[in-house]
Amino acid sequence: MAPSATAPPLVGPESTVKVSTQYYFQQEINLKITAVGWDAQREDQCRIQGVQLLHDIRHSLQLPAQTYTCAATYYHRFRLDHKDGGGGIQSYQWQDAAIAALLCACKIEDTLKKSRDILCAVHNFKSTDQLSPDDSRFDAPSNRILGLERMMLESSKFDFRNRSPYKHIVKIAKYAGLDREVAKLAMSILNDSYKTWAPLKQTSSTMVFACLELAAHVLDKDLDKIFGPNAPNYEEFATNRPDIMETLLDIIDLYTHFQKSTTVGPLMDIDYFVQLRILYNKEMSEKGIERFNHCIDPSLAIAKVTPKTPITPASPAETRGNGSSNRTSDMAGPSPRSDPAQKNAGTMRFMLDRNQAREEQAIVDSYHKEEYEEYEIEVDEPIPQKHDRSLGYRGRDNGYHGGGRGRRR
Repeated sequence: MAPSATAPPLVGPESTVKVSTQYYFQQEINLKITAVGWDAQREDQCRIQGVQLLHDIRHSLQLPAQTYTCAATYYHRFRLDHKDGGGGIQSYQWQDAAIAALLCACKIEDTLKKSRDILCAVHNFKSTDQLSPDDSRFDAPSNRILGLERMMLESSKFDFRNRSPYKHIVKIAKYAGLDREVAKLAMSILNDSYKTWAPLKQTSSTMVFACLELAAHVLDKDLDKIFGPNAPNYEEFATNRPDIMETLLDIIDLYTHFQKSTTVGPLMDIDYFVQLRILYNKEMSEKGIERFNHCIDPSLAIAKVTPKTPITPASPAETRGNGSSNRTSDMAGPSPRSDPAQKNAGTMRFMLDRNQAREEQAIVDSYHKEEYEEYEIEVDEPIPQKHDRSLGYRGRDNGYHGGGRGRRR
């Protein structure tokens, strides 16, 4: 029986391992946004309005600031994998995503609130008709939020580690001897910074240094304590100047283009933030600092956008458009739950340790590895004898009957 031309299918566990990612590069964020299909202006609008809704609900329910920062982080991570609208099972509205993110944050930070409580707070905040959480109007929305909660947890890879930058503000402000008013304004700037992508890109100490520096500029206080000889050393807090500059420019872009959607933006004139941006652009040029410090692929490096005039600097949408690429990668692919071909692909597992995931993958690959051995065998084949037609035809008794046809007598 001839061997089969096709190899038999591999037998083994079908599973997909997803590893949590605590930080993203700006280039990764751009690739994910492009892969999901977000429009630049629509993305900015949903991001800022969603975090603003979280901020309003937080004050309405009197939730701690830690819950607000956790919800904003979950909201950003979810939107990198899913696009609102579009119809279908995976369709959602950004308001529902923000509420689902806050519901997850309340469970993680032990500030338990039911989905009905959050929905009731949103309704009472927007309408004069005050309702109670037990109202039947919240039955369908509550079920919808619970469905989004699972997608929210999958987007975060079930990683419940959350950073608290507020305690770092108090620590660094005391260490540098800053005025209490500067630290208080830095708290408000930190709340506004969660409307940008900075929380996904930078550490807590980097964001705190950027907020304290910007607060000192706005109040024109304690600048010598930040840049003077006795200023805190960045290396002691595991940060550096390029990362702080990147965070500062992200926040300044927010105050320049979405001034009315922030807390600190309306306190100053927009021209002040434009002049401040020009000052930081000059420092970047002198020190050779790029707009975005880290890059995963130099061929897709984000171009530094120079504003045409000091009054009209490039918007975040334009910066993302100039820096993004049509190329996509595996990390920017759609969620496996949204791909019908992968729904029955097997078990999906989530891990926090990337090294352990590599070790397990290497063990599984060892069982699926196809090995071949080559053998050389010498076989003696007989040489066939050549038939000589000049001898005529020989019958069964090898007799000679002549070369032509004749008649038997």
